[in-house]
This record gives sequence, C-alpha cells and structure tokens, in this order.
Amino acid sequence: MARYFTSIFGYNGWEMAAMVLITGFTNLNGISGSMLGYQKNQSHRCCVGGFTTLTSFMYHFTESIGFEYLFLSDLQWHKLDNIGAICSVVIFLFKTFYQTD
Repeated sequence: MARYFTSIFGYNGWEMAAMVLITGFTNLNGISGSMLGYQKNQSHRCCVGGFTTLTSFMYHFTESIGFEYLFLSDLQWHKLDNIGAICSVVIFLFKTFYQTD
C-alpha cells in the first residue's frame, strides 16, 4: 500500500510538489554563494553557506511534504535553519563593517 503524505497546511498532492520545487529553487542560490567562497579560498563562507543551504532546504522540504521525521524532526531542522541564518548574517555584517579586502 502506498504511503501518502499529508501537509500540515492542507495542501493536496500537486500543491505539495509545487512547494517542494519552490523551496528547492529558492535554496539554489546558496550553492552559488558557497562555491564562490570556495573559489576565493574563504572556507568560513563556504562552510556556513553550505550548512545554511542544506538546513534551509531540509527544513522547508520536510515542512512542505508533511514529513514528521527525516534524519531529524521538523523542529530540529527548523532550529538548525535558524542557526544557519544567524551565522550567515553575522558573517555578512563582519565582512561588511570590519574587514577590508
């Protein structure tokens, strides 16, 4: 018997697929930022960017399809997504105001 996903927002099948595509495409820009950090030999940007991209995608993916548990729970992915976003903002502010290259 096939397992059907149920969205916490009441989405039907095609709406869940659309949300997965939207969240996937909006997280693709993080990959390019991580690659740029790697090419410029800035490992902190590469690592934080990759971490933020992965956790953001996983949180929004599990939320979109209604998965309660995919390696971590939905709440744990949400916490990691927030940590990644805060780290990204801190690095942005540091590079903007305190470092000249």
